[in-house]
Amino acid sequence: DPEDSWFPSEVALVDAAVRRHGLSVLVIADWFNPDLLRHHMSFWDATTLSTWQPVTGGANVPAINTLLAGFGVGLSSHVWSNVELLYLSGSAIIDLPDPSFVLYANLTQDTKKERGVDMGLFKEDVKEMAIAAMVQIQSGGRVVVYGDSSCVDSSTVSQMEHGMVSMCGYYCVKGYV
Repeated sequence: DPEDSWFPSEVALVDAAVRRHGLSVLVIADWFNPDLLRHHMSFWDATTLSTWQPVTGGANVPAINTLLAGFGVGLSSHVWSNVELLYLSGSAIIDLPDPSFVLYANLTQDTKKERGVDMGLFKEDVKEMAIAAMVQIQSGGRVVVYGDSSCVDSSTVSQMEHGMVSMCGYYCVKGYV
């Protein structure tokens, strides 16, 4: 996860490697929402005796979107979750090329958090959104995106999550699941 934006030359190199040389790219993303960070995620730091404003959330989604745009893939700027699936705070996949293999799930939009209180508890806040996508690039490699990194950064990774990451990695390498 880059903290800075991708340089155009870096994006061009990755694009060429995928399209011409069969490189596969696996992105395990997370959330990023500037309004949520700015208005609801500040915290008091007792060491510096000042309020801190976080610069980034779970991932630098704008930079990831820059890298993926050439392949027709894009992540949302909202925070989404489904506790039953252990999709704890990720991004939904909102742009996909046709054809794509896509996994959808019912997600709650968590962008509307007020001082730690989840406001996304109402049925109308639940939407079916793409959480995983597998894209075969014509005459090239593959691009695979999973929208929440909780499946790899948690000490309580479940069998289901481990299976999801394994499936994504397998598709990157083999081209089928």
